[in-house]
Amino acid sequence: MKRINVLMLMFMICIGSVLPVNAKTTLEDPSHVKLEIEKLLKNHNLDLEEDIVANVLFTINDDKELVVLIIDSEDEKVKDFIKHRLNYKKIKSSMNSDFDNVVMPVRIKA
Repeated sequence: MKRINVLMLMFMICIGSVLPVNAKTTLEDPSHVKLEIEKLLKNHNLDLEEDIVANVLFTINDDKELVVLIIDSEDEKVKDFIKHRLNYKKIKSSMNSDFDNVVMPVRIKA
């Protein structure tokens, strides 16, 4: 019985330490930043067979510039396109200072 209690306590500590880390990687209301990113990614000239969804990890620096950290996509053309269009582009919206990095899914339509 004592082992079960110890295992349960260890499990609760592990879960409790992981949840706060994941909570800071999403925006509560990303609508303004999302709209600006949509404008920056409009009118691509990529030759795609199907829509591609890529998760983009970015942050906003003190000069209100998007800084792309990671693009999770298998297509190199899409990675280059997103990085070229978003990296160090000024935006008007600001982000809550509680958020260090933000993960946003981006869909590039064929």
